[in-house]
Amino acid sequence: MATESVTYGIGGFDPGHPSGNVIERLVDNGDGTGTRTTYDAAGTVVTTTELTGLPAVESDLSAEVAAGRASLAAATTVAQVRTRTLALIDLIAP
Repeated sequence: MATESVTYGIGGFDPGHPSGNVIERLVDNGDGTGTRTTYDAAGTVVTTTELTGLPAVESDLSAEVAAGRASLAAATTVAQVRTRTLALIDLIAP
């Protein structure tokens, strides 16, 4: 399961900035590889570096899916059913 880390410049996220004021984005593919991309002040890509040697994530989602299903079964309101269903879908989706 891939994860993404975003680093913003001074002032944080800026929706008016071409890249949202992102200065670095790190994507970890979960298999020991990833990509680091850095941006200049105008939001233009400066460097893209392929990474190796990251810790590989071994995840057994069956326990998490079972817990999500149990949580959904325990829901007592429509809002809880909706929220927990969406969380379970996000967990199962690739």
